[in-house]
Amino acid sequence: MKGLINDNFGGGFSSQVDYAFTIIGGESRNPREVKKIILDYIEKYKEEGLNKDEFERVKKKKIGNFLKYFDSVNFIANNFLSYNFKDINLLDYLDELKSIKFEEVDARLKSHLKEEYCVISIVEPTTK
Repeated sequence: MKGLINDNFGGGFSSQVDYAFTIIGGESRNPREVKKIILDYIEKYKEEGLNKDEFERVKKKKIGNFLKYFDSVNFIANNFLSYNFKDINLLDYLDELKSIKFEEVDARLKSHLKEEYCVISIVEPTTK
């Protein structure tokens, strides 16, 4: 997407007890073309499937990052309370990460990232 996006482009995933969403955003002079390229890329992944070795590497990284967070008293306090209000035990998170199976993630990719669920929001500069 050289020339279509800048360094501020990124994405993320957020989930709550009763909903979740993926967000991809940034600046572009041609946002509709960027959307098309992203959707084509997602379709390619859905057709070819995920790479199992890459999945295992990312899973280990997520587990390592989660464990590293426990070096921070601030992380423990904020997240323990936040998860507790959602009736989730923060300490169960590690077991959940470890239990994630490749086949589940591959299936989730196919069910979650669908074009019919996709929206685009474009903020245009005002003209004077």
